[in-house]
Amino acid sequence: MFIGLGCALCFSPTVALIGLHFPQRCSMTTGLAMSGNGVGTFILAPISQILVEVYTWRGDLLILGGLMAHTCICAAFLRPPPSTPSSPATQPCNLFGGNKTREVKAHNLCSKFVSWHWNSDSPLFNHEFILYIVAVSLLSYGCITPLLFVVTYAQENGVPDRHSAFLLSIIGILTIVGNVTYSWLMDSKCLSCYRVHAFAPIVCLLALNVLLLPVSSSYTFLIFCTVLFGYCNGASTIVIPIVAAKLVGPKRAPTAIGLVYFSHAIPYLIAPPISGWLISVTNGYTVPFLLSGFIILFSAVIFQISLVVAECWNGRSYSPAIFIRNSISREGHIELEPQYQM
Repeated sequence: MFIGLGCALCFSPTVALIGLHFPQRCSMTTGLAMSGNGVGTFILAPISQILVEVYTWRGDLLILGGLMAHTCICAAFLRPPPSTPSSPATQPCNLFGGNKTREVKAHNLCSKFVSWHWNSDSPLFNHEFILYIVAVSLLSYGCITPLLFVVTYAQENGVPDRHSAFLLSIIGILTIVGNVTYSWLMDSKCLSCYRVHAFAPIVCLLALNVLLLPVSSSYTFLIFCTVLFGYCNGASTIVIPIVAAKLVGPKRAPTAIGLVYFSHAIPYLIAPPISGWLISVTNGYTVPFLLSGFIILFSAVIFQISLVVAECWNGRSYSPAIFIRNSISREGHIELEPQYQM
């Protein structure tokens, strides 16, 4: 519990801070930062096994705890983004590609909380953002089962223990590749205006991969599935905070990212026992893998439908073709932004 609390307090603020420092290349910089997750999965999976054999599980946990303590040193180097000179009444706010300048006036803490977070007209209450939170929760549920049971599934199919553990390293390597390459694609000129729509395609591909796992009896096919799963998992990981920020706008992006990652963590409590129970009842891995795959697919479908409903019935579009206005910022350049209902 304390490990999860500590990681949560570090992760969400760091992701939001990256967007503040690099508003123009937010996808790429966030992808590079989050690729450390894949590095840890790739390196620590075999190292942890060796540490357990040499120092027992107690020594392994002590060494891993010492590594995590370096987070405090890294946090000491974090700094707030530099503020540009402005009048006392205004200051710029740029986050995840947003170039809008917002008014910052003297409010007390209570008025800020009420006006920013409990306004029913806020984008945080738009149905597409609420369904996005649900979709991220479903995605999290579907992804945790293959990560937990792919090694034991390989072992029960006759794969040696060392080779089975290597599957996690493959997932870690391809997670890094997915973080970097998909974030680079999202920042490219032809796709940067469609970042919100980047969620559904990669999640559908991830669902297809999980649905193929029950028929993966050979080690070669398992490697293929873990390669595809690792890449899609890394790509979907980088998409989550970027899409959250785009749905609500730069002003409320930190709050949105926190809410999304809160929903992302809840399935980690319920997915492992449910999947373990299904494995025990059915005496196999087919049912939990199929259930996870269909849940992931459903998450992509409901979110994409919410975007269609927002465009057709509410007049909010997240693509540059329809319902997008060109607004001239105070610096004199043209910017594109969705028609949020504020």
